[in-house]
Amino acid sequence: MSLISIKSIRCGATAQDIYGMELLREITGRFKRPPLFTSSALRPICLAALVNDIVINRRQTIVELGAGVSTLYFAAVFKHYGIPGKLYTVDEDPAWLGYIGEQLAAEGLAEKVELIVAPVVQYPTSSWYDKASLAKHFPAAAKIDVLMVDGPTAYTKEKARNRELAYSFFAEHLAENSLVYLDDCDRAGEKSILQEWAGLAKAKGQIRYRTGGFLLKGAHYNFYPL
Repeated sequence: MSLISIKSIRCGATAQDIYGMELLREITGRFKRPPLFTSSALRPICLAALVNDIVINRRQTIVELGAGVSTLYFAAVFKHYGIPGKLYTVDEDPAWLGYIGEQLAAEGLAEKVELIVAPVVQYPTSSWYDKASLAKHFPAAAKIDVLMVDGPTAYTKEKARNRELAYSFFAEHLAENSLVYLDDCDRAGEKSILQEWAGLAKAKGQIRYRTGGFLLKGAHYNFYPL
């Protein structure tokens, strides 16, 4: 009997992602230690699209649900493009947020980011971040230019609806001209959630680059990479 279990793993790397890494190269080159991409991270092409949007449409307030490599890039964009912005990053894992915080500090980016620990609790149809914990950081007057949703974890059938509450919670905080991004839209759960959000926002949701769900509100300049 073999002692090695071989799993078939779908490789997510595509020509688009190689192109995305090239688009990100100028920012990546400014890091002392380039951030490490994993299979849990945003695809480089999707991250490049979000970076384009931040710069071209001058986004200043970003809320990120799910910390990771994107946290470092968003903070770096604020710093290196001279955008007076603030990133609010929410995650349920204190240890992971601690690691991200260390990376931010090492790059001189800590002042650009507020790291928020919010436990995941059960709601009637899914599990999501504790709303009371989030409410402390987002008063009613807060206006958000970009809401980036890549958390909490939703990769199993039981967790497929775990991101559905993000839009309804933050809807009143979205700026007149804003972007909502939902990652992992190659999965059935996220696809249905994006459709529901589009209905709530009375806007058209688009899936681009296979996994990226984009929902635009108001006016904006085109930011999608070729």
